[in-house]
Amino acid sequence: MEKAMAALSVILCITIIITGNLYWTHKYKSDDSKVSATAGDAANNNEENSSKKETENLTYTKNLPEVVANKIEKAIEEKKPLKFVIYGSSAVEEKDGSWSKVFKEALLDTYGEDVFDIHIIAEDGDRDSLDVSSDKSNLKVAELKPDLVLFEPFVLKNNGNVSTKSAEDVAQMVITSIEKANKDAIVMVQPSYPIYDTTYYPQHMESMRKSIESNGHYYLDHWENWPEIEDPKLKQYVEKGNNEPSSLGNEAWSSYLINEFISK
Repeated sequence: MEKAMAALSVILCITIIITGNLYWTHKYKSDDSKVSATAGDAANNNEENSSKKETENLTYTKNLPEVVANKIEKAIEEKKPLKFVIYGSSAVEEKDGSWSKVFKEALLDTYGEDVFDIHIIAEDGDRDSLDVSSDKSNLKVAELKPDLVLFEPFVLKNNGNVSTKSAEDVAQMVITSIEKANKDAIVMVQPSYPIYDTTYYPQHMESMRKSIESNGHYYLDHWENWPEIEDPKLKQYVEKGNNEPSSLGNEAWSSYLINEFISK
């Protein structure tokens, strides 16, 4: 009788061990499946969100010249950021409230950090076209081998001390140096800020625009977003002394560029 009971106990223990092993094996497999499913869902969600972001980004370029839009779209598709340089006189300096800082932040906020690698390079103080030409300070832009450049060509800083022809020659020198560094670079030109009741400055700027466009480059005319030269309201858009745009001027300048680069 004792032998029978001992045998029965052994069988019962073996049964419990086997049953427990089967239970835990099944549980682990079930938990693993849930973890895998959760990880898979997360990966799918990330892919969907990334794809949605790329699709949104592709819609923002509608207002830009086709060749610029295509370059941005290619960067989005290839996930390779464009090196974008904003270059010009001290009027392009990046500081709190400046149009360049607002514009840069809008691009990064809208497109994300993976589409543009933005560099802002401003010449110091009152340096004009001849200063840049004499010491070749523009080469710091070319050294970056940028893909895209927004260039403000010092016409306001020239202040009548540089002939229209010389200013245009220097502007072309700057553009040529960039294109030599990167043959696929696209250079767009913009004016500096307008000044109330001036005569020669807008004439020189119009001549620069014609020169730029005749050489096959793009001109982004943010003056369209400011009051007319003859309008006294324009005085509110520039600080006293005409040294820099006011908050209204920075808003007019940045909002024009934001609308060009971020069509909604």
